[in-house]
Amino acid sequence: MFDLTTRYMSLDLRNPIVIASSGMVSTLAGIRQCEQAGAGAVVLKSVFEEQHRGSGPAPPGKGAYWEGMEPGRLIREAVRTASIPLLGSLCCTSDPGWSAGAAMLQKAGVRGIELNVPPAVSAEEAAATAGASKGSRTGYGERCVRALRSVRAKTSLPLAVKLSPYVEALPRLVRRLAEKGAAAVALFNRHYRFDVDTETLSIIPAEQMGSQSDYYEPLRWTSLLAGRVGCDLSAAQGISDAEAALKLVLAGATTVQLCSTVMIHGTARITAILRSMGEWMERHGYAEIGRFRGLLSQKKSPSPWEYEETEYR
Repeated sequence: MFDLTTRYMSLDLRNPIVIASSGMVSTLAGIRQCEQAGAGAVVLKSVFEEQHRGSGPAPPGKGAYWEGMEPGRLIREAVRTASIPLLGSLCCTSDPGWSAGAAMLQKAGVRGIELNVPPAVSAEEAAATAGASKGSRTGYGERCVRALRSVRAKTSLPLAVKLSPYVEALPRLVRRLAEKGAAAVALFNRHYRFDVDTETLSIIPAEQMGSQSDYYEPLRWTSLLAGRVGCDLSAAQGISDAEAALKLVLAGATTVQLCSTVMIHGTARITAILRSMGEWMERHGYAEIGRFRGLLSQKKSPSPWEYEETEYR
């Protein structure tokens, strides 16, 4: 027998497989299917500021979820029936929005909250920032800290921050977030992208599904940050099979988040990944996941320079 039990954000999970926030977990049936397939936890579909503040309809694509219910109502029902931890996901652009959203999610009964901080600012904010003095500009890292501060003031729930891969001085930002109360960071957010139609001269959606090679950046940064930043690490990009999941755990990830692979292959993928992880553990003589988590992190490596020099060989 093998033991995959994991402690993430001070929550006890039956395994490290977390279902990432997406449309597939915006319905009671979708959440239930992920739970039945073996997921350790679910990050629910993001609640956007426009939805919980009642300031108008959600932007296109953001409101086509929740089975026609107000998000808080569906979340309360999901929490009532689920036997695994459900984490809320919040995406806002203002301090009052973060505060109100956190209060709503806590009232709905989630076990923790993942903050999804938008990497881009509005056109109005960009124009104002361009005209501001250098000292008064608000970069992405500072917006992450402000969001965390606003949410922490409203809730005692454990908090994670899902980060953009395009961050300057990532280790310093992660340490700062941990110092300000983040229990975890998720590496990384997959931002929606657009393309250009050269015939109609218009903006169109780009391919949004992840690919198997996307895990390389989380793998690199997880291995460098593990054991050094004071919070849990959740690898959240490119994990499509058990091998990728094991690589991220070996690098030091506390949990791994699945999204595209489950959307493409169905929830049976969760069960298959868990089974393959257990088989690997048996072959290599590991009874508990904690025995090999972080084994290949830079901090535990006898040759740490290898993590910095590989691309120059």
